[in-house]
Order: sequence, then structure tokens, then C-alpha cells
Amino acid sequence: MACALSNQSCRKGYRALYYGTSRLFDDLVLARATGTQARLPGRVARMDVVAIDDSALRAIGEQERHDLLALLEGRQGMRSMIVTSELPPENGTNGSASPH
Repeated sequence: MACALSNQSCRKGYRALYYGTSRLFDDLVLARATGTQARLPGRVARMDVVAIDDSALRAIGEQERHDLLALLEGRQGMRSMIVTSELPPENGTNGSASPH
């Protein structure tokens, strides 16, 4: 769904960025390792639509949680954000795939 919405946004002339959660976290780790972590939030901020797909498929660590919240907060009230998960909400409460 997130991919389709991102694609449709591009067709309508908007700039869209699609990320699978695992790829997003890999890119954030790489950016920290290379000292370029300031660039990724700037790139994300410039997009009209940002889609993060497959969230909560696995538990995330403290740094990943901080990075994700920083990206979300940076867009709040300014531009569109799509966050999807294939898991029902109750799966996030049993400790196996907590989004918190």
C-alpha cells in the first residue's frame, strides 16, 4: 500500500521517498558510521511524501527508535508521512515486535 501511494504521489508531481524499515535503519547506521547522519534527515525533509513500510516487523533498538522518532517529528504538521505494518496492532503489545 505504501509503495502504491508513493508511486501515485510521483505521478501527480510530488516528490516521494519510499523506505522499507530495514533499509531505513541500515541507511541510518551507515550514515552514523560515515559521519553523514545530518544528510539523511535533510533528504527526508525535502520530500513531499515519505513512506516507511513494514514497520514493527521486528523489535527495534533504542538508537533506531530515536532515529525514527526524529524523522517523524521533523515532518509533523509539514508534509505527508505514510507508515505501514503488516502486523495487527495487538502484536505490538506482546513484546515480540514492539514499535516502542
